[in-house]
Amino acid sequence: MVKKLFCLSFVFFVFGLFVNSYIYSQNITEYPIPAISISIDDAIDKENAPFKIQVKGTASNINNLYVYLVVVDNGVEWIQPKLSWVTSTDVTKRFEGYCYLGEINNPASLNKMYKIFAIVTDRKYKEYKHPDKRTIRANSKEIELFRVS
Repeated sequence: MVKKLFCLSFVFFVFGLFVNSYIYSQNITEYPIPAISISIDDAIDKENAPFKIQVKGTASNINNLYVYLVVVDNGVEWIQPKLSWVTSTDVTKRFEGYCYLGEINNPASLNKMYKIFAIVTDRKYKEYKHPDKRTIRANSKEIELFRVS
C-alpha cells in the first residue's frame, strides 16, 4: 500500500513538472506597463498662467494605445485637441501639444485653479470629451496652474 502511494505521488510530481515546464516554454507575451510624463516651460508663472499652455512629454510602451492631454476644470476632465509626435523609437515617443485653461474670453474662466495631465488609454476620444477612468492605462503627474487673466 505504501509503495502504491509513493508511486502515485511520484507520478503526480513528474506530471506537475511536465505541465509547469510546458507552460513556461510557450513564450507567453508580456505586455509592458505604459509610462507617461509631462512638463511645461519653466518660464510659465503657475500662479498667473496664460490661457494656452504648451506641454511636452514622453510616453513609453504605448503600442496600440492612445495618448491625450487632459485639463481639469471645476473637477471635470476634458480631453484636449490633438498631440504632435516629435520623435519616436520602438519604446519611447516624445510629444507636444497645447492645453487650454477655460475659455479665452469668458470671465468665468478667470481666477481659478486648473490641473493638466496626460493619459494613456485603449480608447479613441474626440477632443473636449470626458475620459472614462476604466480605460486609462497610465497617467502622468498633475500640474496645477492658476489662471488670473
